[in-house]
Amino acid sequence: MTPKIPVNQQINKLGKYLKKHIDGAYSMKISANMCDVYVSLYYQYSILPDRPGDEMRMSDLFEMKFNINITTYANKLRINLIEVHPDEQTIGHFVIDENTSQDIVATYGLTIKKIRNLLSKHFDGYEFIF
Repeated sequence: MTPKIPVNQQINKLGKYLKKHIDGAYSMKISANMCDVYVSLYYQYSILPDRPGDEMRMSDLFEMKFNINITTYANKLRINLIEVHPDEQTIGHFVIDENTSQDIVATYGLTIKKIRNLLSKHFDGYEFIF
């Protein structure tokens, strides 16, 4: 049986994996018990906003920058999704337990799924492209 990796050591491991596997990841900052992965996500409107005189099309792409902040909380990984903007608005957070986080590929898949859910709830009418 493989020994469990402590949660605090999984922070950087997951951060490096996210930076490597998310196409829009452009920067990573590691500090004590925390890792920030900065990503550019592209989106388009799934429903065009009703703005008279606006020449937007369904195929137009826009960019939004986010910080995926990874830290620990009660022996679990806590992942915060923060919009990189002067307001630094937290879009949401979720936790991943110690047993699930042992498998980096499964943790990556779960992280992307949860981030997509957070984005779709907060930005209704947008389709994000990773």
